[in-house]
Amino acid sequence: AQGLMGNHAYSVLDVCTEDGHWLLKLRNPWGSGEWRGPWSYGAPQWTPALRTKLKPEAGGGTFWMDAESFFAVFTKVQVCKVRPDWHEARMPGVLPGKPVRREF
Repeated sequence: AQGLMGNHAYSVLDVCTEDGHWLLKLRNPWGSGEWRGPWSYGAPQWTPALRTKLKPEAGGGTFWMDAESFFAVFTKVQVCKVRPDWHEARMPGVLPGKPVRREF
């Protein structure tokens, strides 16, 4: 699915909202295989300001993805460890199945 491995775990490194877009920074723990859809490294959605702020990388298995694509591709989300100094972010969605278009 556009560069991602099926039935494989990815780490969520960051979640943010920028210019009205919910974005997730993910990493393949194997260090290879990256998203090639919207908000991937070479995607046209990146403005110079956002590219400077969020620093998307090519290679290394780390990539950005929009929430709509995330919910369309992934069927499970598991939280492995919660720390008291982490911030909470909630995004409505439906897993699995087709994504439900929501305004964030």
